[in-house]
Amino acid sequence: PKQSSAEVRQTPFAGVILTDGELDHTLGLLHLREGAGWTLYATEAVQGLLETPFPVLPALRKYVADAPPQTLSFNQPLVLGEGDAKICIHLFETGRDLPRYAGGGEAAGAVIALRFETKNGALVYAPGVGELTSEFRAWLEPADIILFDGTLFADDELSTLGISETTARDMGHVPMSGEGGSAQWLAELPAKTKRYIHINNTNPALEPNSEARKRLRELGLELAEDGWEVEL
Repeated sequence: PKQSSAEVRQTPFAGVILTDGELDHTLGLLHLREGAGWTLYATEAVQGLLETPFPVLPALRKYVADAPPQTLSFNQPLVLGEGDAKICIHLFETGRDLPRYAGGGEAAGAVIALRFETKNGALVYAPGVGELTSEFRAWLEPADIILFDGTLFADDELSTLGISETTARDMGHVPMSGEGGSAQWLAELPAKTKRYIHINNTNPALEPNSEARKRLRELGLELAEDGWEVEL
């Protein structure tokens, strides 16, 4: 029998879990429009963003009509697989800032971190962190591996470079350095592996021989780089 377009143009992804609705985290969904068999997971707030101000979901429905997004819940972990391959995914709200395309403002569940728990351990993925709290620290405690928001090194990084007067915290990102920065805070957590992700191209820590990278290494921190792999 003749195969459908969806059967021929498969994607290796079984699903996509969104931590927010920012453009750099959602534009890739459009490249998956012809692929069949993948599921989108997002909070109600992020689904709302992708329905109206940035109508990705209406566009995708024109290609895959039978693939509704699954709603992530803070009260119930997402469970994927079974037996030894089972993964439990827990959520933590790390920010409420809405993207610029949505006109700003706030919404519950707009930015989240994910904790993946397997029989071998736990990994946290937190690309957008706007505040460091005791509750967040406790939620991170079980993690063996932490991949953490490293967008900007300094709060005034963009203004120092003459790019923008917007600070890291204005953008919903705790900077690595300075008072209340994430580096010292992260270094005190028990996880064996702690690496920064989501790093802006202005961040001086990108340079391996920079003073910024040296300071991170002294705290037992590193950057996740292309090709880096980790296994629980």
